[in-house]
Parts: sequence; structure tokens; C-alpha cells
Amino acid sequence: MIPAGTWHNLTNTGNIPLKLYSIYAPPNHPFGTVHVTKSDAVAVEKAYGHRNEKNITTKNLNTFRPENINTTNSNISKTSFSKEEAAAIALLLGIDFTKSKFDLNEFWLGVNTELEHGRKYNLTNVTADEPITTGKIALAHLNEFPDYYKRLKVLEEEAKAYWNK
Repeated sequence: MIPAGTWHNLTNTGNIPLKLYSIYAPPNHPFGTVHVTKSDAVAVEKAYGHRNEKNITTKNLNTFRPENINTTNSNISKTSFSKEEAAAIALLLGIDFTKSKFDLNEFWLGVNTELEHGRKYNLTNVTADEPITTGKIALAHLNEFPDYYKRLKVLEEEAKAYWNK
């Protein structure tokens, strides 16, 4: 992102064509807003005062925003992310599931597993259940091993069996 009024010169140093998106108008939604489907985006536009063809304002707010799932202003720990929230986090992190070695289900399992580094355990709270940070931890592990969380589940079951003898 380049702030308004800043001189800039972009150079593509990669092997594929550069995709450049220029947006010069102020945004009409909070930073980080992601609509999982087009119908969600249309519904939110209507809910924020955009009129439909009958000039009736609707109130469907089925959308994802980081502040909707972030619990940093609360003492309550988040227990899980929905699959839609995981998809939105992945989108914000730039994950392309058509090119990655793992799929949305693995990422979803990952972000929910990594909540153990949040408010669940105060002594080891490093994410405060913040979705992007939690997603980055999951992404780091999945980039190492695309089946990381399946392997982790087996390891934890073996450890429980061993230590509960």
C-alpha cells in the first residue's frame, strides 16, 4: 500500500506478470473487510445505505471483519474460528489454495489448533486470539509440512497414551 501523495516507482522483479490495483478513492468499509461471497458483499452494501432497485435499505450484515472475531478487548478466550472466518483469514494472508499444498480444511484445523497460543493459556498467550497472527502461525507450520496438523493430532494422542499410563 502506498499512501496518497507519495512518489513511487514499481518494478516487477518476478517471472510472472505483475498485477497492480490502483484505488484512489477512500474506502467505504473498515480496513480488513472481506466478503466471503458476492451475495454477502451486495447485502452489506445495501445495509450501509446503498439502495436496491425498490429503494429499500436492507440490514443483512453477513460479512467478516477482523474486529468481528478479534477478542483482544475481552478476557474471554476464543474457542474456535468458523470455516468462513478461516477462509477470510487465508484471503487476508494471501493464501491461494489452488496453488498451496494444503487446503482450506487443513488451514481451518490449523487456526483452531493455534488458538492454544492465545487467551486459552495466559502464560503462553502470544496472539491474544488475534486472527491474522493466529493464521500466520498456522501458515508457517503448513508451509513446513502440508499435513502438519494431522501429524500433530497423532503425536498428541501418542503422548497422552504414554503419559497417562
